Amino acid sequence: MKLTQGYKSILKNATFFYASLFLNQILRIIYIIFLARYLGPDLYGLWSYGQSWYLSFLPLIMFGLGPILVKSISQDHKSGTEIANLIFSIRLILIVLVSFICGLFGFFIADSSQVALLLIILSFALIGRAIGVWGDQMFQAYEVAKLSFSQEKLFRTSEIIFGIGIAYYTQDIILVALSHAIIWLAQGIRAVYLVQAKLQKIQLYWQWSKMLKILQQSFPIGLAIFFHGLNIQGAIILYKQSGVANEMIGNLAIMVQALMIIGSIFLSIEKATLPVLTRS
Repeated sequence: MKLTQGYKSILKNATFFYASLFLNQILRIIYIIFLARYLGPDLYGLWSYGQSWYLSFLPLIMFGLGPILVKSISQDHKSGTEIANLIFSIRLILIVLVSFICGLFGFFIADSSQVALLLIILSFALIGRAIGVWGDQMFQAYEVAKLSFSQEKLFRTSEIIFGIGIAYYTQDIILVALSHAIIWLAQGIRAVYLVQAKLQKIQLYWQWSKMLKILQQSFPIGLAIFFHGLNIQGAIILYKQSGVANEMIGNLAIMVQALMIIGSIFLSIEKATLPVLTRS
């Protein structure tokens, strides 16, 4: 009976994860094509640099805490509640610290006021994105991937409509970045609401010794994920810092996006199987 339930859970959640993946990647391709067309090669390259800049900081907030969260809740929802509260508290600290560093460093390394403003705005997108990823990990742990799909359906569609519309009418990269940040912040807020309403009540839990123990467990995988992210986003950042023309940065970013799309195909089945395998 348990084996049958495990298969059903994997099949059901893998279906929703792949639906989210398919929707996300199709919309991302459309978004890239139209942004590049309406912003032009120079501004699109600058946009790609800004995205790579803030995404390179995201693993520092995730810090390998996702697998610990998923495994703890999957094994026992009741005992996993404390771990979930501890990890949420750790995440809040990391979000405040890392997003501040992201914006501050971006301000100082920027070669123009436009780039400085772009990176500061995208540091707020980092806040929303980090909370959104946390929400997806909670949905994964409770094996309700349909909530992840509902998030992607609502917010990625909104992002493409507003982002492309703003790019078409204004060709203003700052306004595009602002819409991007607002939509990710809205997604993060809704993720917290869905977790509170449908899964468990999240409370801040400041047990420093336990928090430190969790960080020690997550450190190796967190470090690995950070360096993996640098391999992907770091090339675009180095391109910009070395003085390469923005249009060349845009071309590199498009190739990187293609690699990420291919790699994400295997991630969805892993996300669906981890909670079930944890209980096995």
